[in-house]
Amino acid sequence: MAATLKAFGDNIDILVNNAGVLLGRPITETTPEDYAKIFDVNVRAPLLMTKAVVPHLRAPGRIIMMSSVGSKIGPPQMALYAGSKAAIEGITRSLAQELGGAGHTVNAVAPGPTESEMLDDVPKDIVETQLKTTAVEHRVGTVDDVARIVAWLASEDARWVSGQTISASGGFCSKGFYLVIHRPIPYHYIIYLFVSKVVYTLLLFIEINLLLLLYLNILLSSNY
Repeated sequence: MAATLKAFGDNIDILVNNAGVLLGRPITETTPEDYAKIFDVNVRAPLLMTKAVVPHLRAPGRIIMMSSVGSKIGPPQMALYAGSKAAIEGITRSLAQELGGAGHTVNAVAPGPTESEMLDDVPKDIVETQLKTTAVEHRVGTVDDVARIVAWLASEDARWVSGQTISASGGFCSKGFYLVIHRPIPYHYIIYLFVSKVVYTLLLFIEINLLLLLYLNILLSSNY
């Protein structure tokens, strides 16, 4: 921060909080040290960096956070990572309200699977499932794909966009969230879901008819 101000002067126009780490681990094996490792980098650092920058932010300033589609889909064994990115999205919305009066905008970008060293740490079966549900070309995103969205949010063209999380994912999950299934769903569970739906529909039908009969009874009683 001090080096930036010394090199470029006392005013800052754009802050991109891009640092992040990932850890995949079952909840039963997760430690307090794991929590600190993820949240210190993914949440604490961008929050405190923003705090340091705001006094020097020249209106209309731009603050851009890096989230992830993982905040929405909650991949298995990545509770810490998904939770940290969900926290970033909440912080983004809050800061947008807090800093908007000064003319600043605060947004987040949520990449899907993107070419990076971090992607190598994501289980292959999760990546394969993500690619199947990525609408555009069913491919991994590139750094340039994401950078163009960040650059747009930092530009004058995005002056009326704030408090938003933009999915930079090629349409990943555009048809809804997915469920990673590691084994076939038992038939008895499918039958249970079907029967439950039928029973619910039947009870709803009976309830509606009872209400209609009650209404007719009241109507007829009032006529006499």
